[in-house]
Amino acid sequence: MDLTDYVGKKVFVTGKGNIFTGEIEGNVLQNEDKTVLVVKLKSGYNVAVNKKNIDKIKVIDETKEIAKKPKIEKIEQNVKLKKIAIISMGGTIASRVDYETGGVSSQFTTEDLLQAIPEIVGLTQIEGYVLRSTWSENIKDDDWVVLTKEIEKLVKKGLDAILVTHGTDTLHFSSAIISFMCEELGIPVIFVGAQRSSDRGSSDSAYNLLGALTFAIETKKAGVFLAMHNSTSDNRIAIHLGTKVRKMHSSRRDAFKSINVLPVAYVDLEISGGKIYKKEVVYNGLYDQLDKIEKGKCKVSAKLSQDVDLLKFYSCMSSDVFKFFAKKDKVIVLEGTGLGHVSTEIYDAIKENSKNSDLLVFMTTQTLYGRLNMNIYTRGRELLQAGVIPLDDMLPETAYVKAKYVLGKTQNPEEIKKLMTTNLKGEISTKTNPDSISDFND
Repeated sequence: MDLTDYVGKKVFVTGKGNIFTGEIEGNVLQNEDKTVLVVKLKSGYNVAVNKKNIDKIKVIDETKEIAKKPKIEKIEQNVKLKKIAIISMGGTIASRVDYETGGVSSQFTTEDLLQAIPEIVGLTQIEGYVLRSTWSENIKDDDWVVLTKEIEKLVKKGLDAILVTHGTDTLHFSSAIISFMCEELGIPVIFVGAQRSSDRGSSDSAYNLLGALTFAIETKKAGVFLAMHNSTSDNRIAIHLGTKVRKMHSSRRDAFKSINVLPVAYVDLEISGGKIYKKEVVYNGLYDQLDKIEKGKCKVSAKLSQDVDLLKFYSCMSSDVFKFFAKKDKVIVLEGTGLGHVSTEIYDAIKENSKNSDLLVFMTTQTLYGRLNMNIYTRGRELLQAGVIPLDDMLPETAYVKAKYVLGKTQNPEEIKKLMTTNLKGEISTKTNPDSISDFND
């Protein structure tokens, strides 16, 4: 049985053995592992079945309707509306059904977007750009550099705003680092993702995009933001500051939360039958602190350092782990416990290393909510004396990418310390907002 013979065909699969004894029906997708059959079900979910657990496969349709790729006609846009670029970096939000295989692929051009989300036509003009087509876990420094340069080009071209579609797993890494790399930015740049692809009935891609577009049109403030569902329902999209947001759930549509601050804004939408019946932007206090829009303004820094690592402290952690990274890095961002602590073994390694190298160690907290205070307990004070530098309530991931950016600008230790502890893009909040703590109870 050669499983590759079934790729692109609609099949009925019967299982055998203890692992898979049932029956499934769907379209067979391409897959690198030739011993596994991957089937897209009617629900939109993919199921992988090992060859040894398959009793028989029956082809239902070799010339299925899905193989006929629909013709996408050009849709006229209103030239009087604001012009917004949508840059695709890949990920779930930029995916739709591939009509050759039944699989999901990233191929969102301008016409794809207008065809898939007709509500856009009444909101704004868009220009679609496919810059990358990759899952977010594969994003690298070079991708961030290319994206930054593309943003610079489009800002100077006179665009009113830019949306960046991106996979959700590392979305907050990208929104944070682009916040720093775009040192001066006169328009809103909004990262947007989707937890569920556009071929599923529960997809959140359209609402997230429309929420991001609505904010981009209505806002009078510039900066880097991230737009995702605020709850499991479709009526409200949260607009988060790019440096203060984190993915906090593996699968929920409201997976992203602002940490220690409220979102910059909420976008309330009511959509039915391809029309938007209500769109309202509700601004929070953080909004007033942002820079005003200044079209055409953009200054970027497109050099990043790889001499940085993010190291999470954990119980029973060996000092060998710290020593390994200390040999190769110029900066280590530590995720410590509570108010900023590590074990005696790790403290001893940090203290010993401080005598013999120029390595800089910055402290964040793995609790995420709340902030560091390394003066309360003895261990915290010892770490301070050993040269560890606290970063207040900066998120670990934000601190990590900020260090990559800072080392791309300077190798001077004192300048690195100064830039890392200076609030450049809202990454350090003046106080923790108690209303920002979320528990996913709904």
